[in-house]
Amino acid sequence: MEVLLLVYNLLLQTLYCIPVVYAWILYQHTRKNLYLYITGLFFFYFIENIIIFITEFDSEFAHFYDTTFMSVPTIRTIIFVAVLLFLLQITTSVLKENTNYILLSLLGLIILFMLFVPMMKDSAMKVFIYYTPC
Repeated sequence: MEVLLLVYNLLLQTLYCIPVVYAWILYQHTRKNLYLYITGLFFFYFIENIIIFITEFDSEFAHFYDTTFMSVPTIRTIIFVAVLLFLLQITTSVLKENTNYILLSLLGLIILFMLFVPMMKDSAMKVFIYYTPC
């Protein structure tokens, strides 16, 4: 079963790397910001998948990451915010609209919410509340 999990994770990492490299090459040739946003989006998906991959195969890292997540979920928050920001930029770029500052302010409120959730008492409800905006 672990072999299937390893193959699955490696396949996901490969699938995330393909758009990163391809969009980066397109950005270098065309200088269109859309390709840069796609590169950033899939790069952060790749980073998130690496963290998940390591937690599945290294119990010491999993314990460290779990205890750190319950007290200060900085890495997860940065990944979440970056993904949302890149999705917002991709949407505005594809639709050829200006950046919607209402959506950016809502993203700011979500960030504030996610920064204050770690102050709660450690429980399963804390994790649930943290992932609710996600």
